[in-house]
Amino acid sequence: MNSEAALKQEIRNAAEAKANELLADARKKAEAILSEAEKEEKKIRERKELDATKRLEQTERFEVAKARMECARLKLTLLSKYLEGAFEEALSVVNNLPKKDPSLYARTLANYIAQALENLGDSNPIAVSREADRELVGNILKELEARGYPHIPISLESLNCSGGILIHGENMRVYYVNTFESRFLKLEENLRAKVATALLRK
Repeated sequence: MNSEAALKQEIRNAAEAKANELLADARKKAEAILSEAEKEEKKIRERKELDATKRLEQTERFEVAKARMECARLKLTLLSKYLEGAFEEALSVVNNLPKKDPSLYARTLANYIAQALENLGDSNPIAVSREADRELVGNILKELEARGYPHIPISLESLNCSGGILIHGENMRVYYVNTFESRFLKLEENLRAKVATALLRK
């Protein structure tokens, strides 16, 4: 009887030891799984934080770029208004040149005509002037003819401008406009392009 009880006790002890061993092994595995899960969670959290930081940096760069573009646009708008006002004022001064300083206007007109003839390259050019300049243009053309330029008739048509000349070929296919307005327009376009280019570089 005692031997049977001892056997039972031995079996019970062995079962408990095995159970404790399995329990300890299960705990180790659970701790390992938990540790791995915590590491993975940390990696995911760090990755999310890194992604969030990158998105924030991208957003900041985008906002800075937008602010710079808006600043450049405002500068360009202000400069355009300034240029527009400056050109209007300058054109107003030039418009009064024929009456204010006829001698200077005559020299200017002579240069405009010579430049137009040199650039046109037509053997039978015709001049179109303001009605008020017709006599002056006739005298200038006579002087140019005496200097070797071809004879250039003056059209009966009148040029609607503040001052200057239009020279066209006999067939009207080629022409050269050299008026105050055309020169100011070209100058204004060039200046606007240079201003825009300078702003974009910055």
